[in-house]
Amino acid sequence: MGKQFERLKSDYWIILGNELLDAIPTRVVELSKDQWREVHIVLEGDSFGFSLEPVQNPRLATMLGKIPTPLSQPYRTEINLAAQDWVRAATESLGRGFILLIDYGYSRTDYYSPLRTKGTLSAYRNQRRQENIFEGVGETDITAHVDFTAIAEVGLEAGCQLLGFTDQHHFMVGAGEERMRSFAADSATPHDRRERDRFLRAYKTLMHPEMMGLAFKYLLMGKGAPETLTPSGFQYASDPDRALGL
Repeated sequence: MGKQFERLKSDYWIILGNELLDAIPTRVVELSKDQWREVHIVLEGDSFGFSLEPVQNPRLATMLGKIPTPLSQPYRTEINLAAQDWVRAATESLGRGFILLIDYGYSRTDYYSPLRTKGTLSAYRNQRRQENIFEGVGETDITAHVDFTAIAEVGLEAGCQLLGFTDQHHFMVGAGEERMRSFAADSATPHDRRERDRFLRAYKTLMHPEMMGLAFKYLLMGKGAPETLTPSGFQYASDPDRALGL
């Protein structure tokens, strides 16, 4: 895992992960009869299915202990150890710079909400969600949301500073503020107004709470980098430690 980052040690870098972590294979667990078990994929005849097996991975058992309780049962969810491994490798290999991660996800408290009894694991094919993740194997996008608290914990353990965490709505307000002020409708030419209208349509789609504004989260960590370089998109973000429950 760490070999892909070997060249980063002596330079100043920005590592950007845009919808990366949600595509990394995840582990699935289920709480039933007051016992956590891992969900395995099995071959039943000519079809794939699920089976519940004892938790044997020590790291997985440790992460299970961090899930807030009580929870209704059965309760199925995900713990992505491989995504944590990627972040650890990136952080440890980074000499100086930033890691910016953009993805679907929540803080730990929201991720393991008692109301989210079926987890976040989803399958999409031809831009449509499908119930059976085994349908169209090899042609289906299987994804799970990100537990950003777990990701931030790994970064902190590996020597990063937590610089920001916010949703796309607040990020776009901060990042687009200067551009918005540059529009002067009363003195703009027709070309300028068309440019402004195109920008505003795209801007509203990205930041609107009922579209993409609340679905995406932005996590910024730094290592050996001055905090004064924090992007403007985080200027309206709440305290990241509090938001992530750290």
